[in-house]
Amino acid sequence: MNSKYKWMILIGVVLALIIVPFCIWGKQIDAVVFTWIEKGQEYPLQFGILLSALLAVDIILPTPSSVISTGCGAILGLVWGTLASFVGMTISCVLGYFIGRYASTHFVSKLMGDSMSSVEKFSSQYGRWFLIITRAVPILAEASVLFAGLGKQKFSEFIIITSMANLVISILYAYIGSYAVSINSFLLVFAAGVIIPGSFMLMSKQFSANNNIEHKDC
Repeated sequence: MNSKYKWMILIGVVLALIIVPFCIWGKQIDAVVFTWIEKGQEYPLQFGILLSALLAVDIILPTPSSVISTGCGAILGLVWGTLASFVGMTISCVLGYFIGRYASTHFVSKLMGDSMSSVEKFSSQYGRWFLIITRAVPILAEASVLFAGLGKQKFSEFIIITSMANLVISILYAYIGSYAVSINSFLLVFAAGVIIPGSFMLMSKQFSANNNIEHKDC
């Protein structure tokens, strides 16, 4: 099979693993998350832990991670909300990395065959930037950590990059969540969960466009 088609199948499988659960369970999980955030003020510790746990399994469940991270700030405040979001997001990254790493030794290596080296080359050349610019972008964030594992990126490098990005994003979301509580506007929590990922998505598209122009000029 042509290497191009192998890449298309691989990308299609990775995206399907992320998108299909959203289509099946997304609305139900969203409803649960919104209910938890609204009731979180009554039992902040318990609901804060639940939200952090949902972030931790974001790689395998269709959770609205941006809304959850903002909700952590709304329920637990800036400091503890940041910590809850950071821990959950980082655990999810580690799980995603090892899922990809395990898959690369079985299914993906059989699919790609001799082209497997191109997956590792892509990860080596672009994996760092892919992780950074997609960290707050739905679907692509999960795909980036899976590809990091598939490409056998060094785990030490992977965890440093994702941890730093997760910390910055968690602080941003937790700040907005805590501010929303201070002005008694939970609508801001949900708005931030849509606006911030959208902004990062536009930034990632702009970065990709600029990167393509630079390659053409070279």
